[in-house]
Amino acid sequence: ARQPPEAGRQRVAAGLRAAHLAAAPGQPLAAPGPAQPPAPAAGAAEAAGTAGTAPPPGLEEPPFVGPPSSGSPLVCTGPPPRWDGRLSLEASYDSNPGLLPDDTTLLPLQGTRPAGTATDGGGDLDLRLEAHPFYDRGGWSLGLGVTGNHSAYRNQSDLDLSLAGGFVQLAYGSDPRGYLTGPLGYTRVPAGDGRLGLLLQAAGSWLGLGGADFLRLAGGAAALTVNGPGRTATRIDLAGSSLRFAGDGAGDLRRSGGELSAGLGESLFLGSRGGYLRVAAAGGEQQAGASFANHFVEVTAEAGAPLPAGWTLYLDVDRRRQRFDSPQSNLTQTSGPARDDVSWRGSVAAVRLLGDSLALTARASYLRRDSNVELFGLTPVFGYRRTIAGLGISWFF
Repeated sequence: ARQPPEAGRQRVAAGLRAAHLAAAPGQPLAAPGPAQPPAPAAGAAEAAGTAGTAPPPGLEEPPFVGPPSSGSPLVCTGPPPRWDGRLSLEASYDSNPGLLPDDTTLLPLQGTRPAGTATDGGGDLDLRLEAHPFYDRGGWSLGLGVTGNHSAYRNQSDLDLSLAGGFVQLAYGSDPRGYLTGPLGYTRVPAGDGRLGLLLQAAGSWLGLGGADFLRLAGGAAALTVNGPGRTATRIDLAGSSLRFAGDGAGDLRRSGGELSAGLGESLFLGSRGGYLRVAAAGGEQQAGASFANHFVEVTAEAGAPLPAGWTLYLDVDRRRQRFDSPQSNLTQTSGPARDDVSWRGSVAAVRLLGDSLALTARASYLRRDSNVELFGLTPVFGYRRTIAGLGISWFF
């Protein structure tokens, strides 16, 4: 048409694509993962213990929610723009930003606060920019991008977190949903009935804590997605990363090192409105000094469902177990048993698209870590409980 319709060309194309896929049995429509903004600053303890197990910050799943009238996930159709971006702002509540144990009164740690005073509120600002130098060139698509994030607390500025990073993603093949995902995030690919999709990823990031240099991280990953049989999709992941902590210790107390991991996930898509279920398992090892080297296994279950009034609900539960390699990891009894941690995380997020370029997100998460390391056999050292809640808005441009 000489005058584009008010609904917008992208929305009309997405609706036509969704109708076509709904008429073709066995073509999944929903997203393989939830759209959840990053948590605010986790504190030094968590960054030291888990930074190497996560991808470089800022590479999240796209906002898989459709137009408010449809209640279905977004199906990416047509070539992406030369560049696009997302700016997000969130107000949050954190019950335990310092990751203090349940009973802090017996711990002789600098900065320890009495029980009940660690709770804090804050804000999170996040930016993601991505360029697409070429798309579907001989089946290959390339994405280049940068990310930035700053999380600040109202009363505990020593736990403020700053992130900056960049990424490169090279994909081959097409996918019914118009994108491929891997351990380091997602990228756009042609929407089609492709059976196989390959995604190669590389990323690096810098992390500052309380205004000081804290961690530099570089990583790479590969993901193979197999669509079918029926409304299923299988994804195989391989990932590796290198961590360099500022002011790191030496010998047994060296935290810097590398991580290798492999994972397998299976998704089931429930009809044309966007519901899905996904289960995944991953395992690997973290290489560091004797006090921090460990092996880990993680199991994840996810679900997504459309709600009335254009909302989409996402649920996520995962369990991670870290078994450390050496008795030196038990900092209170170097001749005792090696450290053994079990972490649980459960989260819920509700997302609603406001027009074509704004999205509202409400979320809540509960985290719990149990560890066998105790002080005097009375007080946990590495175990903690944490509740996070946030309300945010994102602008896509």
